[in-house]
Amino acid sequence: MAKSRKVWIIAGAAVVLLAAIALAVIYLLPGEEAGGQYVSRDQAFRYENESVYAVFAPEEGTYALSIEGQRPAGLSLQVNGLPVESGSDQVVQVALHKGINSVSFTDEADGVTGITLQDCPALPDYGAFVTYTSYEAENCDTNAEICGGERDYRTFGSEASGRQYVALDAPGESVTVKLTAPADALVIRYCVPDSEDGAGLTGTVDLLIDGEARALTLTSDTSWVYGPFPWNNDPASEAGGHRFFDDVRVVLDKVYPEGTEITIRKGEDFAYCLIDLIETEERPAPIPMPENALSVEDFGAAPNDGIDDSWAIMDCIKAAAEQGKEVWIPAGEFEIREHPYSQGIPIRTDNVTIRGAGMWYTILRGDAAGFQVQAAHVSFYDFSLIGSVKQRKDSLDPCAIDLVTPKAGMGDIRVQNVWIEHYKVGLWSDVVDGISMMGCRIRNTFADGVNLCAGTSHCVLIHNDLRNTGDDGIAMFNRGVLDVDNKVLYNTVALPWLANNIALYGGKDIVVANNLLKDTICFGGGVNISTKFTPQIFEGTILVENNKFERCGSWENDISREYGAIWVNTIEGYDNTAECIIRNNVIEDSTYQAIAFTGGGLLENMRIEDNTFAGCGSFAVDAFPEAKGSVTMRNNQVTDAPAGEVRNQAGDSFAILD
Repeated sequence: MAKSRKVWIIAGAAVVLLAAIALAVIYLLPGEEAGGQYVSRDQAFRYENESVYAVFAPEEGTYALSIEGQRPAGLSLQVNGLPVESGSDQVVQVALHKGINSVSFTDEADGVTGITLQDCPALPDYGAFVTYTSYEAENCDTNAEICGGERDYRTFGSEASGRQYVALDAPGESVTVKLTAPADALVIRYCVPDSEDGAGLTGTVDLLIDGEARALTLTSDTSWVYGPFPWNNDPASEAGGHRFFDDVRVVLDKVYPEGTEITIRKGEDFAYCLIDLIETEERPAPIPMPENALSVEDFGAAPNDGIDDSWAIMDCIKAAAEQGKEVWIPAGEFEIREHPYSQGIPIRTDNVTIRGAGMWYTILRGDAAGFQVQAAHVSFYDFSLIGSVKQRKDSLDPCAIDLVTPKAGMGDIRVQNVWIEHYKVGLWSDVVDGISMMGCRIRNTFADGVNLCAGTSHCVLIHNDLRNTGDDGIAMFNRGVLDVDNKVLYNTVALPWLANNIALYGGKDIVVANNLLKDTICFGGGVNISTKFTPQIFEGTILVENNKFERCGSWENDISREYGAIWVNTIEGYDNTAECIIRNNVIEDSTYQAIAFTGGGLLENMRIEDNTFAGCGSFAVDAFPEAKGSVTMRNNQVTDAPAGEVRNQAGDSFAILD
């Protein structure tokens, strides 16, 4: 009896010890398990001895930040590019703005494995952290017709988010949003008719807030193009118009509470007004001027006066570079249209930082309201660039951020919380070593949203929100020089109206993960892995993992061909034999295939595994007649593929292995 009791005591003690160990292990696990926002070191932008993490704060305030792993004694901390006293503890207190913030460590040892932002939401499964609430018009209260469903090129439905919209085309018709969170700012995605000459039609609709009406100005000035690529503004062009929708930003007079009703009602100025979606948000407080900065106002710039501020901003940049200070652009609208640099304000000196008071507050507007960078260690924080591009003219129109004329040593470019709209391209780079781009909104461009080109390497694009780009949303174009070690993480890319949501044209050691890709309109797929355009061919490992595709893939109008949500296009003479891994993706409601293989080049070493294909317009997997090589497919789940799970039109030239 005594011996039995002793055994039970020992066993009980062992259970208690194991439970304690288990609790300790759980406590020490990174933030995903502990209830905070865990960001691994693999997701950070790394440049020389610095690591830059993107974190999201739901509100402005002070947050506890845990340094995971072993903190080195010499670690120093920056928040949003500004130094912060961090002490020597494993947990530090950091003051963050609402939305995306950057947390940077210098002199970091390999023992640091990541960071956890306590009492904050975990990373999303897919897509970017954003501060707004989005309402699809078709899900709102309306007395008008809900239209759409079609995906044919040059139809309204094909260009609408979710492929549906509300058509206000009779007197008194309206659509109403009931706020689910407080808001003092709106973005409305809409379409109104163009003028007969294509120059744009401007008028008003009624905006009612809890029944009180005001006039809201809308225009077709920066929407509607016609004819074949690269488009024009002549409605008489053969083939008709497209690029129907545009956005309008609206700042309200105060913060309206949850439950407030906001109504858009047709006026008399337009034959119709199509409402696609409404985004509402409560703007964060304006960011104050940092201590070590020069204000553009001290060099003659003045907001909201309609007078060109280009030279004042350029003078401020020059003085700040000479004095080792930053450039501050306060709240207000600044005109950028009369300086001689048509491709944007030049930055040709290293170590330049330009800051604003926030995307909703500091606005640079005009024909050349961008930056042409030929320098290293250049940073942009917290402002809007609003261009005036109305059609695609590749040799003339500027990028918002132009990095296409490289110089030796050009790199370490940081772009954080910058709103870019109505440009040819959001950001284009050639031979740049290191770009960190986070928290940006890129809308309504006439070509790419972002293109990392010609050897641009060691970049991280994270938590960016792109919509309605006139070419690839995000692209890597290995023109002449190989792009190496780029990561595209947690971005939302919707409604590219020419080409792909994300496109990889060659590259080495590339990661595309946790992105939300929606509504490819035409001429592309959700992710395109391609050797088109004579790139440097793929090397190393190409990983497309944990992304979600909604209504992706499209029709190639010029050659009458279907493209899958994932489109693997291997061109003859430009084979793809790198290790390509496509896994754990969710592909829903593909317009045609979930995955399509095209091109006559050799494809080898590609694995497609553990994906979910839920709803396809044709086959789940389709190898076209010219496909060559092989692909290994394992453990993919297929539902609702009406034409069948797999079609191999290439016969013995292309093997689908398991």
